Amino acid sequence: MTQALTITALGMTIVFLVLALIYGSIVILGLFEPKASVAAAPAGLLAATPVAGGPASVTPEEEAAIHAAIAHHTGRAPETFQTRISPVKKES
Repeated sequence: MTQALTITALGMTIVFLVLALIYGSIVILGLFEPKASVAAAPAGLLAATPVAGGPASVTPEEEAAIHAAIAHHTGRAPETFQTRISPVKKES
């Protein structure tokens, strides 16, 4: 019985040490990962002209909310870039 508990404790220790090693390597690799920037965003996302009317267009309030979300996600001031929202073509 004592041998079984020793083997179990040793096995659990090895498993948790490997998990800690994996977690530590992910954290260290995350330090080398560059932060997302506006330059890395898709070209259509940061264009200069808004979409004009139509059934698939968004309201000015929705466009402002999307613009604010992009600014928050990229860490840039909203006035430093412009967004163009284009409708998605549905596949038939």
